[in-house]
Amino acid sequence: MRSFLKRLFNNKKIKILPKDFLSKIFSLEKAKGVFVHAGLSKIRCIEGVSDPYAYLLNELERNYKIIFVPGFTPSFRNSGIFHKKYSKPEYGMWSKLFLKDSEQRTMDAIHSIQVKGDYDFSSCNHQDSFGSNSCFNKLIKDNILVADIGTDDFVCTFIHVVECLNKVPYIYISEVDGVVYSDDIFFYSVKQVNYEPKIDYRWNRNKLVRELKNNGLLRDYSANGFLVYFFNAGDVFKFLDKKVKENSWYLVI
Repeated sequence: MRSFLKRLFNNKKIKILPKDFLSKIFSLEKAKGVFVHAGLSKIRCIEGVSDPYAYLLNELERNYKIIFVPGFTPSFRNSGIFHKKYSKPEYGMWSKLFLKDSEQRTMDAIHSIQVKGDYDFSSCNHQDSFGSNSCFNKLIKDNILVADIGTDDFVCTFIHVVECLNKVPYIYISEVDGVVYSDDIFFYSVKQVNYEPKIDYRWNRNKLVRELKNNGLLRDYSANGFLVYFFNAGDVFKFLDKKVKENSWYLVI
């Protein structure tokens, strides 16, 4: 498998990636479940793909029993209303389309997680997005596999857990009041604990990618401008948590 990928990556003349490109990568990244960030437009560069959403979902289902997908709704900060079933994810077509296929969704009004498959978030505090008992920190403790597929850059929502638990100086923890609907009848009031930036900042993704790769924590299967990264949330968290404890500005400088 690795020789196939090595030949593929070294062949600069290839414009269309072979149909089994992702399936061969998935066969190298064995896990029960995977948390997926995806850019569907890039998946069209794979041979024979006319419906990138259906293609990616099918490939994932063939290889993983549980699929986690972001269901983020930042507009809750203004609207104060979140409906588990009807609040459409606001970032990316992959997340929006997955809503109809997801079998459960966490009750986090800003950073919900959509799930296809059997996974238990019942012990988590769904109203604390990135705290010690959050749904994201449970995935970190379980060292869940994470995939960036066709994204424009390294994507890692789990970094917010590092920031919030370490109280980095460029954010503050906030509470957003609102109402959460779990179905068409039952609703309840919440104070969603999340974060707000104190300054305009961006993660230094180039440095993060370089250092995570150098430490064997980020696997890169990218080819011809089609980015594919895999990493394990717990392993990356431990590395970044140590770095941030040494320098609270590490992620952004």
